[in-house]
Amino acid sequence: MAYRGILPDAFLDRGLDDNRARRWGGIFDRMAPRDRLLIATRENSAAGFISGWTTPATDCEPGFDLHVDNLHVRPDLRGQGLGVAMMQSLSRRQTADGSVRAYLWVLDGNEPAHRFYARLGGRVSDWRQIELGGTMIGETRIVWDDFKSLQQLSL
Repeated sequence: MAYRGILPDAFLDRGLDDNRARRWGGIFDRMAPRDRLLIATRENSAAGFISGWTTPATDCEPGFDLHVDNLHVRPDLRGQGLGVAMMQSLSRRQTADGSVRAYLWVLDGNEPAHRFYARLGGRVSDWRQIELGGTMIGETRIVWDDFKSLQQLSL
């Protein structure tokens, strides 16, 4: 699991499902027309997903056009370009009308994610602490001043 060693084992083993159910419950009712939830498939099964939120109802903060949330790739498919493809797909869908200022949060200790987003041109903006699983943990905001720039990348 990607967050083992970052988040408390007790939370990952027993609290994560409830946390995610609360986070995702009713999401379709809160989605705006420009919000996106993309699911990648391989051989007719889910391979990963990414969401892009555009309003405060789905946690997009003022000063940004897009909150990239929950990019996940199935562990057995990591390193095959699926994460890049999903980020670029979201970029194409969200920037058809022009420039989009986008951001996401990466938990402290998730070095593979930090490296991945840096390769995609994301820059570190700021840092905060949040409560997750009964523990305070830091997270870093990664920003793209022009999310459309992802479409030009060839990784």
